[in-house]
Order: sequence, then structure tokens, then C-alpha cells
Amino acid sequence: MTQAKPEWVCLSLQMISWTEPLTPLHMDFEIEEQCLKAMFSPSSYSDRELDELEQAEQLTPAQTRALAHRGQSIRLENLKHLDETVSRQLMRCQHELNLPAVTEVSEEVAFNLGHCPGFLKLSGLRTITVEVAQWISRTPHWLDLGGLTAISIPVARQLAQHQGWLSLRGLTHLSPLMAQTLATHAGRGLSLAGVRKLSQRAAEELCKHRGRTLRLAAMGNCPPEVRAVLHKHHGEVLFR
Repeated sequence: MTQAKPEWVCLSLQMISWTEPLTPLHMDFEIEEQCLKAMFSPSSYSDRELDELEQAEQLTPAQTRALAHRGQSIRLENLKHLDETVSRQLMRCQHELNLPAVTEVSEEVAFNLGHCPGFLKLSGLRTITVEVAQWISRTPHWLDLGGLTAISIPVARQLAQHQGWLSLRGLTHLSPLMAQTLATHAGRGLSLAGVRKLSQRAAEELCKHRGRTLRLAAMGNCPPEVRAVLHKHHGEVLFR
């Protein structure tokens, strides 16, 4: 005697159109998968509800999945804590992911965020470990860590592996050793827009930056000798 299927499965069959014949061996699994998709589809949220979710202080994995499948940038203004399950859904965002209220992330969360295919903005991050830097530096495009006011040399070494635009505009001072470490960055650009003063030696190290563009927006009035050294950069140096 064939076991009766749960009522919710039978009812959901009315909403599912099969594109190919099902065999008894995989029918139950196909039915369950289709029903779950129907129950938790991102389309069950209106645009207004999704806009409200972006202002939430907490999100469930299902809500986060709906935002990620919306097909546009995500800015979670009030989300301060990011756990592994929520970050696993956010890594599906194909556009800009902006998390300005997150002040710290675990290694597990960093692993997920490092797989984000779009821009990643963590401007609220205040501390960072070597392990976290290792994972988030794998993002392919823009990595914004503008909230960091100080980083260690081992962290800088990991962040320098980033291949896109790296923003460390929260740093205001670079030692020669830090300049030498960040100069190994070979990505599209390095923004050190908060640095207001560089020693001659630090400038000599920084001008060896391997990336395409070096942005030093606060160095517009630097001494002529320092500017001359920085202009030895093989690519573009922006003083704005």
C-alpha cells in the first residue's frame, strides 16, 4: 500500500508544472524541492517589504535570501551582527553589498563574504584579524574597509592580495614598513585617502605600488619633494 503524501504536498502539486516525467525514485524529492521553492520564493515579498527589510536590525536566512535574489544592491543600514547563516545568503548578492553597521566579523562570516561576486563595503569594521583579512580579500571588485584606523603588518600583507579596488581611507599615517607592505598590492587601485603626511622614506616605498592607481586625496598639499617621489609610481596617482 502506497503511503499517502502530506496534505501540503498534494495541495502544492496544483501550483507546480513539471517539465519532464518523474520516476517513483525521485518524485518525492522533486515534489519537496518545488514546494519549498514555492513557499519561500523571494517573489512572496513586495518591493516595499524588501525596502523595509533593508532597515531591519535582524534578518532571518529566508528574508536575506529574498533580498539577495532581488537583483540589485543591498544596503543594510541597521544590521550590526552578522552570523554565518545570514552571510551565506548575502554572498549571493550580485551587486553592491553595503554593511555599514557591522563592526566585526568572524572567520566563518568572512569566508562567506569573500565569495561575494560584487562590491563589498564594510566601512563600519573597526577591528580585523589576519584570518578575516585573508578571506575578505578574495572579493574580486571593490573592498571598502574605510572604518579601520589601524592595521597590523600581517593584516596589511593579507589585504594586499586583493585584486580589485582596496579602500583603507581610515588610515592617517603610514610607517615605511606599512607603506612597503601595502605597495605589494597589485590590484586595480589602492585608496589611502585619509593619509595626510608621509615621510620621504615612506613615500619611496609607496611609489613602488604595483596596482594601477594610487589615491592620496589628503596629500594635495604635501611637500614638493614628497610629491616628486610619489609621481614615480608607474600608474596614476590621484591627489583628490
